This record gives sequence, structure tokens and C-alpha cells, in this order.
Amino acid sequence: MHVITQFMKGCPMKTLKPLVLILIASFLQFASFAQYQQPGDFGFHRVNGNSFVFRTSYPGAGSGNPNRVIEIDSAIFADNEKVQVYDAYSQNGSISGKVQEWLFIPSGRIDGQMSYYVINRWYGTYLQASAINGQVKAKVFNGQLNQKWFIDNGIFGSERYLRSASSGLYLTFPGSANGSPLTMQGFNFSISQRIFVVEFLGGSPLWAYNWNYSQPTLIRLADNNSLVLGDAGMSSSSVQNQVVVLQNRVPGANYQVWEPYTESFPGFLSQAPGEDGIRFFKRYTGYTIAPWNNNGAQGFGITTRLYEPDPGTYQRWYTVPSRVDGQYILVHAQSGLTIQPQYNGVGALLVFVPISSASSQRWIFTGI
Repeated sequence: MHVITQFMKGCPMKTLKPLVLILIASFLQFASFAQYQQPGDFGFHRVNGNSFVFRTSYPGAGSGNPNRVIEIDSAIFADNEKVQVYDAYSQNGSISGKVQEWLFIPSGRIDGQMSYYVINRWYGTYLQASAINGQVKAKVFNGQLNQKWFIDNGIFGSERYLRSASSGLYLTFPGSANGSPLTMQGFNFSISQRIFVVEFLGGSPLWAYNWNYSQPTLIRLADNNSLVLGDAGMSSSSVQNQVVVLQNRVPGANYQVWEPYTESFPGFLSQAPGEDGIRFFKRYTGYTIAPWNNNGAQGFGITTRLYEPDPGTYQRWYTVPSRVDGQYILVHAQSGLTIQPQYNGVGALLVFVPISSASSQRWIFTGI
């Protein structure tokens, strides 16, 4: 409904009545598609384990090629910050493939609407809004509103609009040629602002089960997969506030085994991103991985906390793909931050940091 309001602003009165009738008819025709949820609550079904491609309405070069997509310029002498329109590459086949993949990480509700960080899978940088008509860049995390986005539903089908939480301006690609930069403009109801979000099914590394089943899991550091997450107190019982650190794997040690659970089944089929996610219980206990301070502030570590009934967002996590296939980033549902060891060795604390391309943020999930 937000896009309709923007379009109607400034319309001459003599055209307003027929315009309203057309828009009402369009709304009724497509009501079954969107049902006009709050802008931004479009309900991605697979936050865990998958990335997304932003396809434009501009045809690709050559016959039969898919429409052009949004990527980061990965040319050798580029600054790797420019966001541009370009022909679609085969996904995951090269660097060029992954610079065209994006992650959606919930960044909290703003005035009742869910906002998202939009993070490039290859570079780990955040889509950052510019001033009006300025060039959009992908930058390192800054925690500001200009890196938070609302996703508005379209009215003519499956198109979406990315709207800046800081300015209310829309992501715009005024040029259709390869390499055309992106900018920010007011809503204009044209194809230069419409994107089609295509889910790239990488597959979740975990199946989060309901209360009737478990999947004992080791969380291994990708840089050194002999190191796993474990309870520093080496307690296999239900003990609260046990700091979680890197440890050498000890066969049979249940204090290093985690069981992913969710109240829904399966967990990544959520209709409410940011208020779901997976809980990791220490095996055979009622204690989950959670931040020291609940909110997940930068520099704080993780510990074990007694299960808290819904919403319990501070105990929930997402697993999203990194730049390396089969290696995943653990994202805290409440803060949008990830965890990273202070050093890659036994006893290292895991602290909250912004998502980046650092290899020490990547994890491998295996059975026991």
C-alpha cells in the first residue's frame, strides 16, 4: 500500500478518480498474491541456508539470457564498492557469480515494520543508501539507518521495492547497460525501481527439528575444523552461564554437542523473519547458546542460558551461506551480528562482530 500512496502524491484532481478506480481494481485482482502485509514483512520462507539474487526488468545481452541483476563491481581495478546492473552469471561458478548473491538479515522493526540488512555474499559488505541521486555503494558495517532497508510489495505481481530506512528513498537503477550504477530516488512507479527477488537454493546446513526429535551437531571452525564450540566448564549437565569457547574435539563429550530446535517444523519455513530462527541446546540439557548480555552487543561473548519461551529472540540464530560453499555464518537473530573467535586456537572466546568476508566467521556443521 505504501507504493500506491507515493504514486498518488501530486496527481491532478481531474485524474485522481479514474486512477483510484484503476488502483482498486488492481488491488482486488492481486489481493490473493500479497494481501498487503506491512511493508517489509513479505515473509521469506528460507532465511536459513540460502542467498538471493535481485533480478531487474532489463533484458540481458543475447537472446534467451535472463534479465540483468544487481551486483558489486568485481573488476580487478575496481574499489569493490560500486553497486551496478550487470548480466547474470552462472551462480556459484566463480567470483562473479557470488558477487550477484545477497543475504537478507533482519535488523529489527522500525515503526512496526521489519527492516533488513542487505549483505553481499562474496564481499560481506552492506548495501548502503546514498543521498538522493547519489551513487549507492556497498560498505563495511556502520550500524546506521542508511544500511537498513524495507522491502515493499509490488502491486502487479512478484516485484519488490527496496526502500531506505534512513530517507524513505527507493533503490533505483536508471541505466540498463552493463555497469550502470545504482542511485536513490523518490518513488516513480517505473521499472527502474522494480526488482524480482530470486531465491538461490543453497540448502540449509541444519534441519531444525521440533521437540520430538533432535540432530546432535558439532559446530566446527572452518579455518581449523578440529576446533569446535564447547562449554568452557566442560559440564554435560544443566548449568547456566557457562562460557562457550573453542575446544579440541573430545570424542563422547556432550558439552561440545549442540541440538538445533525450533517451535515450528521445520525452522527455516518461518513466516516471520527476525522473530524465529534456530535455538542451539547443549545436548541433554535445557540450556541454549545466547549472548552474555542478551542483546548481542559488539565485543560481547556467548554463554549458555536457560531456555526462555517465545519469543526468546536473543536465543535464536540463523545459518546463512558464506562465500565458500558448505561453510556458513551464524547470525544472531536479535542483533544481526555474527560470532568470531578472538584467535584461532583452543580456549578462544567467541565475540559478536559485524558480518564480513573473514574466514574466521565461517562454520561447518557435522554430525557426531
